[in-house]
Amino acid sequence: CQEAEPEPAPECTEKAEPVPYNKSIERLKAGAAAVGIVAFWVILFVVLGEMEKGYQLPVCPTDWDAFGGPPRSCKPCAEKLIFLPRFGEWERSEWPNAIRLVLYLVGLLWLFLGIGIVCDQFMGAIEEITSAEHVVWLEVRSGSKHKFHVKVWNDTVANLTLMALGSSAPEILLAVIETYGGQFYAGPLGPSTIVGSAAFNLLVITAVCVSAIPAPQTRKIAQTDVFLTTAFFSVFAYIWMLFVLTVSTPDKVDLEEGIITFCMFPLLVILAFLGDRGYFERMRTGRRRVTAGPGIARSASWVDQETAKLQEKFGKELPEEAIAYLLNKDNKPNKGSKAAMRKNVMRNVTGGKAAPPPSGSDDQLVIGFEAPEHVVFECAGTLQIKIVANHAPGVAVQCKYVTVEGTAKQGARYFHAEGIVRFTATQTEAVVHVPIIDDDTWQPDEHFSCVLSDLHVVPSTSPRPSVSHPVMHEPRLGIDRTVITVLNDDMPGTLNFELEQV
Repeated sequence: CQEAEPEPAPECTEKAEPVPYNKSIERLKAGAAAVGIVAFWVILFVVLGEMEKGYQLPVCPTDWDAFGGPPRSCKPCAEKLIFLPRFGEWERSEWPNAIRLVLYLVGLLWLFLGIGIVCDQFMGAIEEITSAEHVVWLEVRSGSKHKFHVKVWNDTVANLTLMALGSSAPEILLAVIETYGGQFYAGPLGPSTIVGSAAFNLLVITAVCVSAIPAPQTRKIAQTDVFLTTAFFSVFAYIWMLFVLTVSTPDKVDLEEGIITFCMFPLLVILAFLGDRGYFERMRTGRRRVTAGPGIARSASWVDQETAKLQEKFGKELPEEAIAYLLNKDNKPNKGSKAAMRKNVMRNVTGGKAAPPPSGSDDQLVIGFEAPEHVVFECAGTLQIKIVANHAPGVAVQCKYVTVEGTAKQGARYFHAEGIVRFTATQTEAVVHVPIIDDDTWQPDEHFSCVLSDLHVVPSTSPRPSVSHPVMHEPRLGIDRTVITVLNDDMPGTLNFELEQV
């Protein structure tokens, strides 16, 4: 008789079982762990404190000149620092240096970790404050008003004040604590930390930002007035510090010099704000800065260049409202939060997991439109809409797409498009083409939508996926609807009325 053939192993296409989670129980666990840790350290410090009381202090000389100067802070009979050693002469004299080295290093890293967590929360709060917006109604056409969301904070002012304060808070607090604890004498850490951090930002960070641009791409500074203002103050700060400490009052900073130095900060903010608003450019050229949409201030030359590029691309004169709307769409600020990225990095450093996405998992395949909104001129002819996957599917998948009417009607502003988009096992992008109808009559800007549906795995004879990201869960749709705004590119006509003469 023949041996039975082994059954093939089933494919791993089942959904993972959800992990049970009870918020109340988890909160109790965290609270119990925190209470246990605090109790452990309290008991430890009480025991060590009792042991310190039984230690007999050594006899220290009063004149250290005969011994070549006072001892270092880690040696017996040295001057006590602000926090260390916690148990005084007993710790200096009786504890081995190796044990003290390990304890001090662990405590230092623990403090750095705590500072990093606090700064992440602080920066997240600052980003939330500076990203606040308010609604403004502006008249874009005669008798028609549109609602725009405008930032409350000016980006330049926010970067120079709140964002700079949040990123520099650790070294500022270090300098304040050391100066106050040293009876207003400069110590070895505080001023050097601030000057070193500023030099690092000026030289190293600038070099990294320049070298990070991939060749042959280029970047241009849009607002040179703000750049020149901050660059001047960055270099002038070192010149002023050198003048104060070597020429004006050597090795000393008077109250008047401190007040003058502090007043330079609001002067920097005011000058940078004026440069951001275009006052210096208007003084040089006599031309007012134009705004390409609410909150997007650009120079007149930049707007003229972009307008010329668009008109050359489409071969016709375009309305100013349509150009401003398109430039505003192309220059929307990124809504991603840097604070969330820093929190994920901190979680990775401490052995935790990065914050999970709103739904799904890392292995789950997510397919959707690249952007929730698209803008196109009616003379473009065809709109290309990109559909993307978060990783290679590993198997063939497909979904349906269809255009849906809005204020723009099919047959008048666009041709109906419907079909199936199929992703191969290694494909991560696909493009859908939607024909746009061009006419010679003025029409208001209108919109319609394109919708994805019915995403599923295509039945395959392949036994197992062979790519690095197999489909472990059912695929799901990400951005399943994108709104397409069709901009008018025809100039409105002019009505002439003949006046009767009496």
